[in-house]
Amino acid sequence: MRFFRPWVFWFVAIAAICAVGRRDYYPPPLRPLRLEVVFPTDRAGESEPLIVTGRVGEGDFISVDYGADGTVVFAYDSWATPALNSSPVKITPGQRQSLVIEMPSLWTLPGVLHREPPRVRITCDGREVLDAEAKYYLRRSTELWFGENPLGGTACGTTFHGRIFNAAGRLVRGDARACFTPTERIAGWLRWNSWQLVSLAALAFGLAYAWPRAGGRERWPRIAAAARAHRAFLLAAAPCVAAFWWMASYGTGRLVYAEAFGEFYDFQAVSLLQGRLDVPASAIGGEAFVFEGKYYGYFGPTPALLRLPLVIFDVGFAQLIRGYMLLEFAAALIAAYLLLCEATRLLRPAQPTPSAWAAAVLTLATGLGSTLFYLGSRPSIYHEAILCGAACGLFCAWAALRWLGAPDSRWWLGSLACGVLAVQARPPAGLFALMLLGLIALVNAWRDPRARSRFRALAVGGLCALGALSFHALGYLKFKNFEGAPLRLSIPYTSDPTRLTYVEGKSFHAANVPYGFYTYLVRAHFHFEGKFPWVFMGSDAPAPEFPRARIDLPDSTLALPYAMTALLLLATVGGVIAAAREPALRLPIGLVGLAVLPMALALFAAIATAQRYTGDFCPWLVAAGACGLAGIESLPPRALRVTRLALALAVLWGAALTFALTLRYQREIVWGVPEDARHAYAEFAKRVDALFARPR
Repeated sequence: MRFFRPWVFWFVAIAAICAVGRRDYYPPPLRPLRLEVVFPTDRAGESEPLIVTGRVGEGDFISVDYGADGTVVFAYDSWATPALNSSPVKITPGQRQSLVIEMPSLWTLPGVLHREPPRVRITCDGREVLDAEAKYYLRRSTELWFGENPLGGTACGTTFHGRIFNAAGRLVRGDARACFTPTERIAGWLRWNSWQLVSLAALAFGLAYAWPRAGGRERWPRIAAAARAHRAFLLAAAPCVAAFWWMASYGTGRLVYAEAFGEFYDFQAVSLLQGRLDVPASAIGGEAFVFEGKYYGYFGPTPALLRLPLVIFDVGFAQLIRGYMLLEFAAALIAAYLLLCEATRLLRPAQPTPSAWAAAVLTLATGLGSTLFYLGSRPSIYHEAILCGAACGLFCAWAALRWLGAPDSRWWLGSLACGVLAVQARPPAGLFALMLLGLIALVNAWRDPRARSRFRALAVGGLCALGALSFHALGYLKFKNFEGAPLRLSIPYTSDPTRLTYVEGKSFHAANVPYGFYTYLVRAHFHFEGKFPWVFMGSDAPAPEFPRARIDLPDSTLALPYAMTALLLLATVGGVIAAAREPALRLPIGLVGLAVLPMALALFAAIATAQRYTGDFCPWLVAAGACGLAGIESLPPRALRVTRLALALAVLWGAALTFALTLRYQREIVWGVPEDARHAYAEFAKRVDALFARPR
């Protein structure tokens, strides 16, 4: 009873807040929609609205066109799509006539999707007059009108001059507020939003349990002390996050925005709540894998899982990809710093806090001088998948190293969870992370003679293998085979069979490894020009030929030594220095180096290369770089000063190069960027070039 009372208090309080926030929620009408319509007289040659949904530019209409012979034609019109017309129907003006309507957008709201193919059906007085597959737009719960057309357009007029009654015999006219009683709204909420009720109960339980244990005011001094101890990281991370925010929002700072090809994970979250994996065709478009008439994405569900709380409560549906990417970027920086702290703890258990210089260097190299920043050039599901996978992979690596330092702890649980999430966000990043955890499990099993500990460590290794294979298990649930992403089901390849033939239907080829090695580790694919931003992707230097390689998408890619110079120096040169000087770091450095090999071979063998794919190397670079940086701190003073200067220059070079390539890629190359952002960049570049122009 002592726990039940606070739980009830929190449940009522949160429910009241949610009720205020959901005061404009209106459920979908019952399916099929049953109406009785009284048609007006003397409207021959006119077109009037019956049902309208959506918004300007994204609206759906069911209208009635009056003929001169006492007949009407029902029309379905989705904005910018040819109309679908029924056969002529004889009507009796002034008398009630029954209509049964199925219209996709009536029941397709954020959080409410349907398995059936989208069709529009209209039955008048028991006679089916229209049945066709139809395009439609997702609508908000308030974007529904009966007998009125506030959207404009050419589909119909603005007002229906007859009367419309619902199944209960009540006259309906106007928007959703006039069409649902409070009882109907509550019943609809319970029917369509049961996950909200479950979430409210769980949140109330968590608050009732955690609030008394939060510690109250005495917690604030400890938080302040922790902030002071890690202020170097916080000061270095702040400009990184601010710069990423500026880049991802195209300089506007706006985080709530409907990005082109940025809504897939929101629809995937809705599908997961409904116990399925397919999504509407409009959510994935030309990137879909089509199997048994259903549309799937090859992207893993981890970013969709992160969206579940907001999708459940219909907050910012399909408009928050910028915000999610910003949070994932900040999480990657936090994980990078935790890796540095753990490497320092392995070296100096009594002083686990790294120096301010080390914290700043690793944070700035990760936040401004790596591909993680480049991913902010275009908030899309392509880039978020890599960013989310990198963040999860970094947390997995950190927890794995914690377990290496404390074999009797349960850090392996967190590491395994983050590793599986990384696999389901971006398989290469997850493969590295779980490989590292599996190697650490073998080391712990070898070092601990106790049978129970060995069994646990070996079991963790087996779970890592299963976690790595979970991507293929999910592929089986989608496509009834273990390929994960079978190209023969992909729209880009089925629409162009020559591409599928060229790659022999496979995503990986051993013959691609030399090409991939050269692309990711050798090629200096950039050049300088005398105009802003002065550094450009591309090079006139001829690349060696790889005639046996099967590369389907050879996108412009800059090799790691140039794209992430500081991180690569820390991971390689720093790792060698640390291993030579600090025996405590030899094992973690060796394990991190071994763990990257399967992932690197997979990327080298892939049929596509791109600059964004270099982000898959970031978990390895950061983990190895953190260990290398911790070892560099033990150098003699003179050597340490020289090394610090070299690393500072490498960080500045990487930040400048990454910013230049990212800005130009965003404002001149990649699709989906608003035209006003492109125009502002072009004008700014002209002013900069004029400022530095040489006089005649």
